[in-house]
Amino acid sequence: MSTSNMPTDWDDHHGWEHHYSALLSSPSEYSQYTDSAGSFSFPKLGELMRTLRTQHSTTLWFPGCGVSPLPRLFALCGFDVYATDISPTALSFQRQNTTFVQEKAKTFLTAQSAPHKGTLHVERHDFREAYGHHRFDAIFNIRAIQGLPPQSMKRALHTHYDALRMGKTVYFDTMNVDGAPRIQFEELLLMVGFHVPLVALNRWYHTALKETGLAYVFVMGRPMLWQVEGEEENKRGSAQLRALTKEYEARAQVERKKERMQLDIDDKIAHIIYATG
Repeated sequence: MSTSNMPTDWDDHHGWEHHYSALLSSPSEYSQYTDSAGSFSFPKLGELMRTLRTQHSTTLWFPGCGVSPLPRLFALCGFDVYATDISPTALSFQRQNTTFVQEKAKTFLTAQSAPHKGTLHVERHDFREAYGHHRFDAIFNIRAIQGLPPQSMKRALHTHYDALRMGKTVYFDTMNVDGAPRIQFEELLLMVGFHVPLVALNRWYHTALKETGLAYVFVMGRPMLWQVEGEEENKRGSAQLRALTKEYEARAQVERKKERMQLDIDDKIAHIIYATG
């Protein structure tokens, strides 16, 4: 996703309003943002919704919602949704955005029978601050936290933790977070009190990938070679990435079983999606 016009200081409220208002004069960028589910691809949303219902997770919060189509989409599919942002332009979009989302929702509405009519609450809120007395079954932060300075990020994570019900999950969909920023983000999550699944194993995996010296990007959760010249180099590089991924997946099966045994029913879980590009 394009990052043009984003403020360099993510604490700058006026900068974010300028960013979203500028989208209105750029049809291609506006369409890119308003048609994006982030890493939650539209074809997989039906499965996610079924999982949430199975877990009795029907009250959702989208902090820093921007102009994402997801809040209204989930509301149309029967969830009680709170969408918050500090940009008046973004909030105006959330209140008015109906036609496009209704088209997207048709697939889910025909494939699923929503237990009740959902609701969409749109409010101005700085997610570094406490969000009233609201408590949520799931929180979706879609690429709205990774650029915050460390102290602001810590405040925001405390807000997310306090707003989440016991035993529930917050989803952080991030963009271009790797190396030291990735470790810092995970350390802050742990410090605040979240359980971060497979955190040690994931660090090993990404360190091992970097030590190959290969240029790669993650595509659909798997490392793929990037800008490799020559067929033989491509084969060798791809084989290295496949071998590391196979080892990671085998170790992950074992670690997941261990974590399930140790996880407390009241632990609040932070699920992080690391997207690149």
